[in-house]
Amino acid sequence: MPDAHRRLDDAHAEWHDAFDAYFDPHRFRRSFNSLLASFQSTIDTIARRKRSIPGGEETLKQWETTVKGDRLYKWAVKARNLVVHEADLSLHSLAWVEHAALDHSRYGGKLEAAPESSADDLLSAYLLNKPESIRSGVVKVSRKWVDNSLPDKELLEVASHLYGRLAVLVAAFHSDDEVLCSDLGLPERDCNKNRDSSRPKCMAWGGQAPISRTVDLSTRHELAMEIMSFKRDPSVSQQDLEQRYGRFFKLDGDPIKESLQQMRRASLYLTVDSEAMPWMLLYKGSNLVDTFQISAVSKPTLLAMFSGMAERVRATGADGFLFTAEAWTTWHPGVKRPVHQHKGTFYDVKPDRGEVLLVVAATSDGRRVSLQRHFARDEAGWPVLGRVVSTTRLGPEWRVVVEALNGLPLNSAFRRD
Repeated sequence: MPDAHRRLDDAHAEWHDAFDAYFDPHRFRRSFNSLLASFQSTIDTIARRKRSIPGGEETLKQWETTVKGDRLYKWAVKARNLVVHEADLSLHSLAWVEHAALDHSRYGGKLEAAPESSADDLLSAYLLNKPESIRSGVVKVSRKWVDNSLPDKELLEVASHLYGRLAVLVAAFHSDDEVLCSDLGLPERDCNKNRDSSRPKCMAWGGQAPISRTVDLSTRHELAMEIMSFKRDPSVSQQDLEQRYGRFFKLDGDPIKESLQQMRRASLYLTVDSEAMPWMLLYKGSNLVDTFQISAVSKPTLLAMFSGMAERVRATGADGFLFTAEAWTTWHPGVKRPVHQHKGTFYDVKPDRGEVLLVVAATSDGRRVSLQRHFARDEAGWPVLGRVVSTTRLGPEWRVVVEALNGLPLNSAFRRD
């Protein structure tokens, strides 16, 4: 039933439109209203053709029985009828502002946000009557849209739940050769390349945390932080990896116990490739549940980076992490300076700084470890590694990530059932 799948794909696109418009109240309202209409249109399309398909009436009746007790589905039916025939939803926006100072201290509070308030309005409301001393660092504005008749559920989370319900219905009316809908001319998205999935990954993750925008207070510019997931190149075999890096690819295990192995692994990457990319491993118990890359190029983006890691910890429910990165550190006299070659001439990269390979691990049961390995570079730019220094104390920059690891709520306004 290609028409029904097109309607379902419209709902997917409108979910993304609403997500992108989360801090634009009027665009969000329009996109979410269209999303509700697409959900109903998907059902109506199937209902009109059910008699032309063998067993169609019974299939639809069985699906209707499964959603009969679903309060989110019942809310969506009423909401769609309201926005089509009567008025807009009674939307309410909860907002939370968190200020991270350059010394990594953090404070903030809940804002009573009028539905029409933009991100700039929320930021201005927070800064009103605040002293000049907080006009540096970064501010993260988090927002959560709810309907007053369903105050305990974020709206895009509701929409992703409904999409999953409808995807099951649409799949039930597919023939075997239609299941991937490869001939419908539908736009491909990285988050939904496998159309046999009942819910795309974008929707499965999106509702797990308040949606945020981070602003550099010194410039009032939004900081765009990108979290990149890892994908293994299928053309590279396990033998190819082992030939280049050795057998260092077992990532499951206790993050504290794996930290030294991770330092060996990162040191190998550094000596083979002359760099070790920053990456974060998240664990539940001894199982690896998420792997991603996130980096910072300035003090404001560094503050935003730690907030981004904390959000990912909350979203996955991780109880441990293992972080690896290259970093600049205070210069140690007697250590050879790092150099950079340009047109045959060597220059100090940062004359007053040194380079260090950093591995940090923590678990929700209170265990912590930080490993540092200072290194210099020879005249060709290749690293010369020093010894590993270990400590169980983490710097203040890790506080926000550890709080997320311990399950502390971002704020009561965003506390989940």
